[in-house]
Amino acid sequence: EEVLRRQAEPVRDFLLATSVVPRFCPALCRALVDGADVPAILVHLERSHLFLVPLDAEREWFRYHQTFAEFLRAQLAAETPDRVASLHTRAADWFFETGDYALAIEQALAAGDMAKAGAYLDAGCEPLFKQGRLAALMDFTARIPPSEAKKFHRLQLMRVWALAMGWRFEDARRLLSEVKSAIGDDGNGGVDPSIRDLAVHREMILAVVRDDVGDVEKYLQVWKAQHESADTYIEATLRNIEIFIDRERFSARPVDLVDVETRALYGTSYGAVWHASLVAPTYVVLGDLVRARDMLETAVTRAAQLDGGPSPLGAMPALLLADVAFETGDVVTARRLMERYIPYAWQLGMVDELVAGLVTIARLHWLAGAEREGFALLDQGEELANSRGFRRLRAAMQNERLRRLLLSGRRDDALAVARRDGLLDLPEAIAPGRDSTGHDEYRMLTWARLAIALGDAGDAVRHLRRWVRFWPTVATFARHCVRRCCRHRRWRFLATGAVRYGLPAR
Repeated sequence: EEVLRRQAEPVRDFLLATSVVPRFCPALCRALVDGADVPAILVHLERSHLFLVPLDAEREWFRYHQTFAEFLRAQLAAETPDRVASLHTRAADWFFETGDYALAIEQALAAGDMAKAGAYLDAGCEPLFKQGRLAALMDFTARIPPSEAKKFHRLQLMRVWALAMGWRFEDARRLLSEVKSAIGDDGNGGVDPSIRDLAVHREMILAVVRDDVGDVEKYLQVWKAQHESADTYIEATLRNIEIFIDRERFSARPVDLVDVETRALYGTSYGAVWHASLVAPTYVVLGDLVRARDMLETAVTRAAQLDGGPSPLGAMPALLLADVAFETGDVVTARRLMERYIPYAWQLGMVDELVAGLVTIARLHWLAGAEREGFALLDQGEELANSRGFRRLRAAMQNERLRRLLLSGRRDDALAVARRDGLLDLPEAIAPGRDSTGHDEYRMLTWARLAIALGDAGDAVRHLRRWVRFWPTVATFARHCVRRCCRHRRWRFLATGAVRYGLPAR
């Protein structure tokens, strides 16, 4: 109070007006304080040590000491309460014009102008999403009245994407249905055509995260037939989706060129981490663990830069990286990654990360002699699979459980689990065909393990050979492994990889 009382009126007015923003620069100060000699006042504040903190070496951006800023805001509200909202509105407009959408929305909310906050959030939701700021996006939306938020279709469709990525499928479906109902299907009503495109795109994204390959294919065909987007980010996600479909449908199409082009479209955004998490499993299937590891290590580093440390975003590539490390014998790295990222792992991502994470952690437990803990993790995986409808995750957990029981010599326990889950009479039902997916592959491997345990190796071989003949990726895998493993003398990887994909280990 004493410090503020001693200031000349222009300085005092400057302090009060600029207290409404968390940081400020000369241009923002001029927008908040009409006619002020901003450079002279800033020099005076620095020389007088008036709680001014520079935020960069160029001394372009500043903030006040937190306690002083709180005092100034309380003083402003007490002296001129009718001025507070107008200052926040000025700040909101300035931040929006300079592209700082988060602070623009925050200031509009502080001004109590929900219409402006909604409009700014609608305009800024895509940049915020691409930066990986899902939590901020959802928080802003929650602070805007639903009656106001539903006016902005782009915002609602971006929320659908965020809800899908967080596995809130029912909420995502309900919101998507509301938007589609609002925009109609007849092409009239003045709705921006790009909004209709985004609605179809969100259907695809929801299907991808739900791991529903059939629906993904259906919506992708609809998109190709009726829609077009000039948005490079949308184009990049479509390429990712095609890579996902190819892998789940056992296509051997080369992915290298598409991978490079797609990464260029994403740049260094949040999507680049999502891209690596979706494409790296394809390189693993093709036997290129070196490239998969390089890609995932880069993605983990990038996620840490975006979020400032371990986060749900970083957990997506980290779980896959731990799996690759474990497969190549680097148990130390696998354990370190799991310890660092497991607290963030069950909030975001896709089935690939869940399978990699749960199986790898279970195996790490088993290596340490913690048998019960390993099986408990598989129980958690099955519960998650059942609650979210992740069929492939459930099949992977069943396969790993039976594998471990049989390796441990617990044949009777394995058979009891197989009878409980109906896994003994499956071969004809999961014969390979045009609709087969990774879910069916896991079920086939599980059945084959059981058949061998029951002394029927001949029947197991007969059915596995049908899959080998069906799956062109196996040929690509074999050629690639022989070439790469002979070069690097990775005989162990060649042998284990061959067994994994139904090839003779020799």
